[in-house]
Amino acid sequence: MKRPVKLGIAGLALVVLVGTYIVVQNLPGPQAPESPAWEPPEIVNLTDFDQDVQTIRLIGGEDTITISRDEERVWRVQYPHDVRWLRHQVSRPGNTFPLISAERRLEDPDDLSVYGLTEPKRIVEATFEDGTVARVLIGAETPSRTGYYAMREGDEDVYVIGRFNATSFLATYNDLRDRNLPDVDTEDIHYLELNPPPPGERIIVRRVTDDDDRTTLLFSMYQITSPFRMAHAIDGESFQELLDSMPAMFAERFVDDRPSDYAQYGLGPAAPTVRLRDSETDLTVVFGNRASDSTYYARIVGRPEVFTLRTDLSFFDTDPFTIVSKFALILSIDKVDRFVVETPDERFVARVERTDDPDADETFYLNDRVIEDKLFREFYQKSIGLLADGRNRNPEPGEPEVTVTYHLTDFEQPFRLELVPHTRGFYAAYRDGRSDFLVSDVQVDRLIAGARSLLE
Repeated sequence: MKRPVKLGIAGLALVVLVGTYIVVQNLPGPQAPESPAWEPPEIVNLTDFDQDVQTIRLIGGEDTITISRDEERVWRVQYPHDVRWLRHQVSRPGNTFPLISAERRLEDPDDLSVYGLTEPKRIVEATFEDGTVARVLIGAETPSRTGYYAMREGDEDVYVIGRFNATSFLATYNDLRDRNLPDVDTEDIHYLELNPPPPGERIIVRRVTDDDDRTTLLFSMYQITSPFRMAHAIDGESFQELLDSMPAMFAERFVDDRPSDYAQYGLGPAAPTVRLRDSETDLTVVFGNRASDSTYYARIVGRPEVFTLRTDLSFFDTDPFTIVSKFALILSIDKVDRFVVETPDERFVARVERTDDPDADETFYLNDRVIEDKLFREFYQKSIGLLADGRNRNPEPGEPEVTVTYHLTDFEQPFRLELVPHTRGFYAAYRDGRSDFLVSDVQVDRLIAGARSLLE
């Protein structure tokens, strides 16, 4: 066959094939069933009243709660004691009852016990302004946990109402109460007092005021006054960790509004306490026996209620030595006119000479020898950098082996640090005849050696 003829036949076959494909593609195929149109769930009204509720009673559960409107139409809980309520929670049952929406209705159910309605969780009784009384029974929770079964008294149908509506009627006194306790701003603390159970030590920390001798506390806003024999500056970071360990002031549950005996909750006179005060609030919390794995009974001084508070009480284990500044005596060099280091055999007089010109540099002397600025300051750091290595729990008076006396520019009375031999390797650091800390002899030796090296 000639080549042109072959090409013509091949082209004709291709056209037929394409045409057949187009026809087949457009043939009507089997019809898929149409999807049913989406319909919203039926919303019905379990109650439909055009009057406001005057009084509502929540019957059953832990307590029967009665809530009524007063003359100003404000919802009030009828309760024998003066407590703080959450207004928005108290008003929910009465405002919700006149028009409760139901998501589903089960007509003529065979067995009401299946829905928890033979022994309902709550009977909600509403009295309207004209004296009409209506009741709704709240039963079991639905399997999906999104609602509750309910029915009107005198009606045979069972409804499913939403969780929000149902929980407003299932509220307890604790749900209606304001469980936020008086709050203290830990960033504005003025006073902290920890009174732990024995054998713990009472800790008192207070903010430094203008009446305090600030020269010993220049590097801290706070001083600790107990359990030490004198006031000491506070280590800010450690103190903040202590404040952060305090429990949130939120009552888990109110237990007793007028206890006849606090001792039954472990809240007697010897119970551990925490007192916190800021610029506006002064709060003292008493802690009692353990109420659960994570809560303790507690009360606020000045209030009668006993409640449970979530905490582990670990803050009562605070060692006061961990929050105190470890400097035996710290003073700014700008306040020092001269300081003297004395031993039985040596005497070193370090002096700062200043002029009236604020821009002029100071001149530093040691035993009347001019000392370079940097070297003098390093020596000064050794003298005020003596750190407490431990507590002196049993001070014994004795003659000091080393004395450092600071003469200040703004004070006539000098500050004196006396180092008295204590146990092997340690000196007891005394100020004003009192000692709280021990200082290692290594630090003291380094101070004396530093003075000697400057005069070599």
